[in-house]
Amino acid sequence: SDSQAVRSTRAYMKEVASAGYGLTVDDEHTNMLKDSVDYSPKMKKLFAEYIKTQGLDYVDPISIVNNKKGYPQLYSAWIDFRCKMKVDLYHLYRASYLEGFASSGGKYTFGKSMFIPQIVKDDSIAKTKINSFWDYKQLAEHSDYISPMIYTYQGIEGSDIVGNTIKMYHDYIGRKIIAPTLLVGHGGFGEIPLYQKPMIKYQIFESLMQQSKVIMFWAAPAPMDPLNLQFISDAIRQASPYEDIILNGNSVKLQTTPEWVRVNALQLNKQILVYVANYRNDVGHKIQVHLPSKAISVLDVETGKNLPLTGSSFETDFRSSRGKLFVATME
Repeated sequence: SDSQAVRSTRAYMKEVASAGYGLTVDDEHTNMLKDSVDYSPKMKKLFAEYIKTQGLDYVDPISIVNNKKGYPQLYSAWIDFRCKMKVDLYHLYRASYLEGFASSGGKYTFGKSMFIPQIVKDDSIAKTKINSFWDYKQLAEHSDYISPMIYTYQGIEGSDIVGNTIKMYHDYIGRKIIAPTLLVGHGGFGEIPLYQKPMIKYQIFESLMQQSKVIMFWAAPAPMDPLNLQFISDAIRQASPYEDIILNGNSVKLQTTPEWVRVNALQLNKQILVYVANYRNDVGHKIQVHLPSKAISVLDVETGKNLPLTGSSFETDFRSSRGKLFVATME
């Protein structure tokens, strides 16, 4: 924290905020380092001080890592310590950002603080801590949003990873501050084949149904490519009239027939925004969505047409799109 690199980074962050901008910090320094760092004398000394606060006896971290089964409690403490080191750094970074923000008032961020660590995601909370030293809950205390890089190289069929990952971190943090960075098309290994590009729209819907307020894209020029922008703009066209439900609605569990259909729903007052998806199976068969009670109407957002109701259920299929939005107005 007292290095020249940290001091210069903090000065730069303050300068950016002073100009009125938000700040996204693309931090990949510890991505997947796992147990390879840090065993320097300075780090061991800091760990000894930390471990004392936990009521544990100090053991050299090299010995701990080499015998995890023999030192399960100490290994857990070592993981937490490494996460704390990262969070302590971001406490300093955010303080510098806010110092600059105070002088500019967020000229280009609508007067809102926008300090966003952009960091790696993983399959579980534990793996995120062990593999890359990120504790999302602790980091959330020093962030306006956190942006996990949710890159789904599987194409359309991996689109559910976006919603699942956001939900996992929201549940762990206890508030909804995840602002995913999505793959839109990156020259070389990140390029998306044309037939897979609808995943862009589906993943935006997945993010919105988890009530993400901010969505970012990798890499910067990619969203402006008309082949990508068409799916971004279509998602915005369909979802924007229901912004209030997305931001303020409560999650509602719905049933479908067949049960494998992916469904998420948000309710605000008498309206339920429903997203149904089929990323892997045949698209030609009819499916039924069962609402919690009788509805007055169900609107197919994509077509703008009302669907017939049978009791509290409606039918659709996935011929036109593998991810579809509906709005049910309840009695």
